[in-house]
Amino acid sequence: MPDLPQSTADEHGPITLDRFSQILDKLYEAALRPEGWEDCLDAIRHELQGNYASLIVRTVTAEDTGLIVSVSEGRRALELNTPNLSVSPFTGVQPDRLVTNADVISDAEWRASAYYRDWCAPHDVYHVMAADIGTRAGEVYGFRVTRSESAPPFTSADKELGRRLIPHIKRALNLHQTIHQDRKVLSLYSRAMAQLLVGVVVLDKDCNVIECNPAAKSILDMHDGLRVVGNQLEATYGNDNRKLQRMVKDALNHNDGSKITLTEALSISRPSGQLAWGVVVQSVSPDQWTEG
Repeated sequence: MPDLPQSTADEHGPITLDRFSQILDKLYEAALRPEGWEDCLDAIRHELQGNYASLIVRTVTAEDTGLIVSVSEGRRALELNTPNLSVSPFTGVQPDRLVTNADVISDAEWRASAYYRDWCAPHDVYHVMAADIGTRAGEVYGFRVTRSESAPPFTSADKELGRRLIPHIKRALNLHQTIHQDRKVLSLYSRAMAQLLVGVVVLDKDCNVIECNPAAKSILDMHDGLRVVGNQLEATYGNDNRKLQRMVKDALNHNDGSKITLTEALSISRPSGQLAWGVVVQSVSPDQWTEG
């Protein structure tokens, strides 16, 4: 395994495997929880001895106020209403390529630029490490770590650490998009089925109820033909209940991923006399990563 780069973080020496691992832990946790990005960025900022670390999620437009997740040394406030990023010298840099301001613009041009004068200088930002990270969905996120003018510029070792982090940040962003898109779709389906009063009850291999959608909970709370007793799904009437339990057991016994499982339906009578419930029993074949 190649040696990790020797960051200039003078207060704690070259980055160790433990500290690199801790950053990655926070990074992949952020993929699961959006609020985790602040902790992740702060760990990167601290390791690179920056005064700010930011993730530009959306830039400001006429229709959108934009979104920048940013952390700073001493938790100083960062004005998120940034100027038009089209004037930034980092605009148009090849995606996933990490650069510093010294790589793309001369010192004199940097100091004279409107971007530095109007935004960077007021925030005590002079040295900038930047990368625009593209995701599978076609989105581009801006990753930035900065230092004040009084701090030393980013060294080749600092930039190497940044380059090694870019693929992991890219994967975490892809995971974040996939997970949260799936959650949105599931939420949409759940709301749609709830409006149609289509209840979904999920049972485990022991026939215990492990999950109900809102529509199913409303139906079961009525105790009108279907109910949960001792964490088991039951029908009110004995004949209906025997048929229901047989269908559930048949679904479990024929739960073989190599075969096509049949879907069975049953009409469940309601003591209220209202229209019977239609119940469909379908097995879901587990994969190698799923138990029960």
